[in-house]
Amino acid sequence: MVEEINRYRPGRVVLMARGLADRAVSGRFAIASLDTVLVQIQRSYDLQARALPGGVLILG
Repeated sequence: MVEEINRYRPGRVVLMARGLADRAVSGRFAIASLDTVLVQIQRSYDLQARALPGGVLILG
């Protein structure tokens, strides 16, 4: 999912939670709402988000 989001979102999303890296996620997301999707993912998996310059978002 993160790889697919990175295809369309400016900057980069980095998933630091190794246990989630191989977990499959299915869904349909609007490209124009990727930041909303990231907030939903953050809440669903109880992740902390840290925004860095250049559009980099660290989820861990």
